[in-house]
Amino acid sequence: AEAVPDIIAPRAALLCAETGQLLLGKDAESPAPPASITKIMTALLVLENCPDLTAATTVSEVAVHSIERGSTHIALDTGEVVTIRDMLGALLVESANDAANVLAEYVGGSLEGFAAMMNEKAAALGCTGTHFANAHGLDDPAHYVTAHDMARITAAAVQYPAFAEYAGASTFTIPVTNKQDEERVFYTKQNMLRKSSKWYDPEVIAGKNGWTTNAHQTLVTVKRHGGVTLIAVVMGESQKADCLADTAAMFEYGFNELHRVELPTDAQAKAAAKTYENTDVDALRAQAVLLPKDKKAADVTLACSGDAAHPSLTASLGGETLTTIPLTLMTAGAPGGEPGDDGGAVPASAGAEGGFSILKIAGIAAGVVVALLLILILYRTYRVRRQRRRIRAMRNRNRRY
Repeated sequence: AEAVPDIIAPRAALLCAETGQLLLGKDAESPAPPASITKIMTALLVLENCPDLTAATTVSEVAVHSIERGSTHIALDTGEVVTIRDMLGALLVESANDAANVLAEYVGGSLEGFAAMMNEKAAALGCTGTHFANAHGLDDPAHYVTAHDMARITAAAVQYPAFAEYAGASTFTIPVTNKQDEERVFYTKQNMLRKSSKWYDPEVIAGKNGWTTNAHQTLVTVKRHGGVTLIAVVMGESQKADCLADTAAMFEYGFNELHRVELPTDAQAKAAAKTYENTDVDALRAQAVLLPKDKKAADVTLACSGDAAHPSLTASLGGETLTTIPLTLMTAGAPGGEPGDDGGAVPASAGAEGGFSILKIAGIAAGVVVALLLILILYRTYRVRRQRRRIRAMRNRNRRY
């Protein structure tokens, strides 16, 4: 606890992308306007729904004229033909609001349709204090996010290599189009990605900043070191320098004061068996968690949630939840019970209707063997009879001569 840094920002979160652990939080569950870090969710939905980034689309009048012209844009024109790749680069490098609208219409069919998709995705990721009203992040009373939720969203985006390709690019160029006869070149606004900045960090792989009057300064930064990916989120800062100082302090804490350990499968299986005798042990995998330097895997407590619908193990340290490990049961539903109207399950040894027990598999195998033997007998009978007919025919020919 002594090593936890003092954070200047009103809201902050530090999350491990691989484990989902919230390593550090300051008012991390409090909703606030996010400004342009919204565009991380926009990029996530584009990468999730557009397998071909070279696909072209035409800029609509709504996409261009529904944003404040004083906000960040790349001067897209109605009727301009652009690629999804170019709009994604403009979105994450230049933070172009008109590009965000073009992508929203392409993926969601309309700006409203895309906002609905954003909220559906947020719910699927477990976000609890977030609601999106647009794809760009300009202020709207119905547009807000928590620092923890923003880290969850970024963890999902980082799973796509193209996200770091664009959000981690130092420059990006859009070629000439049917409406623009010159290339448009953009340079990153992320200090930790710029070699000329005192904040430059070669292990930072992606970043996205934002600012509006209501949101103030916001920043999301992703750093990867030693097989661990940490996501730092700060929101509501007054000064950009404070954003960077908070981010650097959180990364220093995460990478220097914590270390990666694995919770072995045998420990998971032993804990799971106390509640779920029908746990599929073969489905368990060593689970990585980050712990303080003076702690080891044996210090982690593993306990089942007891939720029959979503069986899982909770890993905790000192009463604080580290991560949740989903369990696979050999049969569906609650452990040890008789099948019921609620879909409850029975232990694996008892079998279940519709499941493949060992006896069923053995019966099927025996049936296949019997069928093959019958086919073999019939074939051999056919060959013997055919051979006898040939012998009789030969004898008849010999008698004639």
